[in-house]
Amino acid sequence: MIEMRDILPEVSHTGSKIIVEEKEETIIVYWKNKARHPKPSEIPKKLLLTEELLALMGFWLGDGLKSRNGGSLRTVAFTNSEPRVVKWAMRLFEIFKISKEDLYASVTVRTVSEVNVEEIKQFWSETTGIPQNRISVNLRKSTRKNLRKLAPPRKFGSIKVEFHSAVLRDIVISLLEFCKKMALRREEYAISFLKGLLTADGSTILSKRARYVVICSTNETNKKFIKQLLEAAKISSKERKDGIEIREKAELLKLKEFNIFELHPERNAKFMKFFTF
Repeated sequence: MIEMRDILPEVSHTGSKIIVEEKEETIIVYWKNKARHPKPSEIPKKLLLTEELLALMGFWLGDGLKSRNGGSLRTVAFTNSEPRVVKWAMRLFEIFKISKEDLYASVTVRTVSEVNVEEIKQFWSETTGIPQNRISVNLRKSTRKNLRKLAPPRKFGSIKVEFHSAVLRDIVISLLEFCKKMALRREEYAISFLKGLLTADGSTILSKRARYVVICSTNETNKKFIKQLLEAAKISSKERKDGIEIREKAELLKLKEFNIFELHPERNAKFMKFFTF
């Protein structure tokens, strides 16, 4: 059980003292700035440390918006293009009792032809439960000649889901740091965290000459943590410029045993091909 009050920092990212008021089953968290007061956030007093929560925090480490600049300081958000992953990742907002009517979403579609914007809005609204009038669509058009230099286009694009709250953002970052520490303490915690992280940043490389998994990251601090996380899960790996690589057959078999890509069916299907020839 996680006592949310115990994991909160003493001061916010602005340097203001964090104030906590207790209710029967929730706590109200806020701080006072000189210019403006961020809206308080009412969150559960306790959270269960479940496999799902650890996986969600692993996912958010990879695909969550954690920039310390500009509007990111006031937003809890993630970006992904796989509908089944996005639908699962919405659980993060449900844990904090955030209504889907209070969320915003922006979709980016890379295209070489005309697209049906309303169809895109409807698709992501049905996937996330966010009302269509709170979803915007940004089209990035390009010529076919330049398309090769871009990521493969998807009909419905990539979606960023966000909730505007500077206070909840600080709370989620505190929860992330707590879950990172817990993930290093027990093997089963490490595996759960890894499932979420590989859902966000895992990459499967399969060719006639090689097969391996890469956890993509260029952030040195994150790479160090990922190495420690894999060690906690008893998985050997090696560092590279763009992330952490897992190549040895015995280690790949461990990932298979852990069902490491279960949250990303598309990536899991490719990973399972590692063992068919």
